[in-house]
Formats: sequence, structure tokens, C-alpha cells
Amino acid sequence: MGFHVAAAVLALAGLMPAQTGVRAPTADVSTATLPVSTERIRAALRRPPPLLLSQKIQADFKIEILERQHFRDLLDLLDFSSGPLAPGGFYAYQQQQVTGRQTQPLFTVGLGGLAQSVTSAVSKARRERAERLAREEVRRALVEFCSAHECQAP
Repeated sequence: MGFHVAAAVLALAGLMPAQTGVRAPTADVSTATLPVSTERIRAALRRPPPLLLSQKIQADFKIEILERQHFRDLLDLLDFSSGPLAPGGFYAYQQQQVTGRQTQPLFTVGLGGLAQSVTSAVSKARRERAERLAREEVRRALVEFCSAHECQAP
């Protein structure tokens, strides 16, 4: 209750200079007709601040957040000590060593880009053909319509 009163008093005190600047004071205005009294404002300012503003309140509880380290657990599951793995696995590598066959290529050619360009060219050609056939069909329909209704075909 005390905090609200102090806030209201400070708000009214802030408005008071603005009101005096807007309206010119007259000599016959008594202090009883003013909306606030300066004595009440001064008395409110002399009072000590309320309990919530003056003292630091100590917390009587404690929050502790424990978070699991999921990334660290995942790294612990990985085994980096075994070294690189032979192509096809260890037993396939042993078999290649025994039989004397080397399956390691000297160079490789990636055909993914070529397949993608062929696919896009085929789809583009199909789309262009469908558009051309649609235009021809519309042109034929217009000629047929204009011949039946006496209009000029484009």
C-alpha cells in the first residue's frame, strides 16, 4: 500500500510543473482548489522508503541445474584407435593379398554430373515438345472455331 502511494505522489509531482507551464496562475486561486498539495508531497518524500525498496531480501531456496553432456557421451562411444579401414573390410583385404588381385583403381570418373545433365536435357525436351503440341492444338481449335463462326483466324 505504501509503495503505491509513493508512486502516485511522485507521478503527481512530475505532472505539477507541466500544469503550471500550461496555465498561468492567478492571484485569487486558493491552495484548497489545487488538485495536490505541496505539503503532502513533501511529507511523502520525507517518509522512509518501503520495506521492498530499502532492504535486500535473502533467498530461502536454491536451484541447481544438472545437464547431461550428450556430445561427450557420443564421443566416448567412438573408437579412433583402430586406424583406417581397408576397402571391403579386413577379410576382403586379406583375400586380395592372398590372391594377388589389386582392386584399387588408378583413377575414377564421376558419372553423377553427366547423368544429371542428361536427365535435365530429356525433361527439357519433353516439356518443349508438350508446349509445342499444345500451341498447335490451340491454333487448330481456333481455325476450326473461326471457320464455323465467320471470324478471322490469327
